Amino acid sequence: MNKIIKPKIKNLEIKELVISDDIISGNFQNQELKIISKDLKFDECVFEKLDSLDSNISNSSFIDVIFKDSDLSNTNLELSLFRRIIFEECKLIGVDFSSSNLNDVSFINCKLDYSNFSNSKFKGVLFDNCDLINTCMNNCELQEVHFEKSNLTNIEFLNTSLKDIDLSNSLINKINVLNKDLKGCIVNAEEALYLSLGLGIIIKDR
Repeated sequence: MNKIIKPKIKNLEIKELVISDDIISGNFQNQELKIISKDLKFDECVFEKLDSLDSNISNSSFIDVIFKDSDLSNTNLELSLFRRIIFEECKLIGVDFSSSNLNDVSFINCKLDYSNFSNSKFKGVLFDNCDLINTCMNNCELQEVHFEKSNLTNIEFLNTSLKDIDLSNSLINKINVLNKDLKGCIVNAEEALYLSLGLGIIIKDR
């Protein structure tokens, strides 16, 4: 696995958000915040224990940002850029990431059930011990995307090539994927048996 570049944050000593020329930076901790604004730029930020439910921050950019133990459920983040980002211990249920670009992004111990990544481009993205139940990744481009010990039950990968994607140590029960997009996907023996049933193959014991 190629190394995912971590956020580069120089101003950790800043204990509040700083807004200058429409660029937001600094630290934000233990706060509730509902944002209804587009085209925002978040640069060198740390959000810890942030409660930002049902916000609309679409068409924004997030560069060198860390989210820790935060709840962004049902937030609209479509059409956004994410570069060198860490989401750790976050609740991201129902978040709309559709039509976004994700570069060097790590999701660690996060709940992403019912989230939507459709039509997004991934490059250097890690899902480590995450729940992605009923998550949508249709029409996506996946490059250096890694799933480690994650729950992919009922996830959708329609029209998304899984070539070179390793699902061997994640749960893929009821995965929704087109046969053509399975070519080159890496799975374990049990998963291969499950996927073969979807191909209409009849397995018979001798």
